Amino acid sequence: MWNSTAASIQAGSTSSTNDPSREQNFQHQEEDEEEEEEELLQESSGRYQGEYYESDTSNDTGTESLTWISWFCSLSGHEYFAEVAEDFIEDDFNLTGLNSTVPFYKEALEKILDVEPEEESLKVPDVSLVENSAEVLYGMIHQRYILTRQGLQQMVDKYENNHFGHCPRVYCQPTAVVPCGRNDHPGLETV
Repeated sequence: MWNSTAASIQAGSTSSTNDPSREQNFQHQEEDEEEEEEELLQESSGRYQGEYYESDTSNDTGTESLTWISWFCSLSGHEYFAEVAEDFIEDDFNLTGLNSTVPFYKEALEKILDVEPEEESLKVPDVSLVENSAEVLYGMIHQRYILTRQGLQQMVDKYENNHFGHCPRVYCQPTAVVPCGRNDHPGLETV
């Protein structure tokens, strides 16, 4: 899904070696990661229904809630996403032009913000269409958010904590890397 620059560099450097055992290990590792990702998606796809999770905690507060944004950013493969502030999403200026590019825009935005859907939006033929639209919409909102001061600070924190990985080259001496999207349009290339 979302690949780091380090992983793509590592993949390129692994395939250039002539050691078949290293290639097999890399392929097995890649397959294992894909299987884990599929299992996590299968486990999580049925649990979240646009409402808050409620779980018992050890303190006396009773329940802990998890928003759609927190849930989405915690999924495997979504480590690069910053948690966009709801204030940013609620400001219509920040979403200018997105309603014409994302199908089921209104329903997807309601899902992202954990707003109860209106009766009109209950007529959506397939809930997975809204979920897919919410994922695409969140990615496009994220693109805009990380250009703000608050978003840049979140990405700097991730970079400084080596959240994106490090360069696999020996002479780089584990230099942190930054993910880079080469295209603004969703679905054309991954990061």
